[in-house]
Amino acid sequence: MSGGVYGGDEVGAIIFDVGHQSLRVGYGGEDTPKAEIPTTLGVWEDTVEALDTGQNVKKHYNIDVTAIQVRKKDMEMVSLMKDGMIEDWEMFERLTEYTYKQRLHALSEHHPILMTECPWNTRLKREKLLELMFEKFNVPAMYICKNAVLAAYANGRSTAMVVDSGATHTSAVPVHDGYVITQGIVKSPLGARN
Repeated sequence: MSGGVYGGDEVGAIIFDVGHQSLRVGYGGEDTPKAEIPTTLGVWEDTVEALDTGQNVKKHYNIDVTAIQVRKKDMEMVSLMKDGMIEDWEMFERLTEYTYKQRLHALSEHHPILMTECPWNTRLKREKLLELMFEKFNVPAMYICKNAVLAAYANGRSTAMVVDSGATHTSAVPVHDGYVITQGIVKSPLGARN
């Protein structure tokens, strides 16, 4: 696959906005997301008999609002996020597969990606995300942007103080000329769930 240059209004980019409560996903340029999927999944294990190794434990995931309402024996509700960052990469991979196949009905290799991240995300987690999206999902291009910068841009500002009150925490993030000033970030553990 040759690398292309993506720009203009019609690139067909898919936007992933991952939060502790939900994943909002849709096409760039549209007014609303195509889907909002909970980032809390139902996780349960099944013991499978294997001829060569004895017993293997296989994890199953119930994804989306309807599926997580169907209780399985020993099913736990688990969030793939912690402190605004992706914590469980296997769950995130399953959620992304589900999103492409069941909600977007799109092939990942046909669409560039814009992914949001919290302003305090680590380089290691960012690299892990890029590795997953390029190697597993074969996306043609990807850009990761701080959600506070995008919130400022959405309001026609490149410099702003962005206050974000989410499900698990509230943050005040200073943005100057499209860049987050990390030393000025203030976080509180109070959110909608608290």
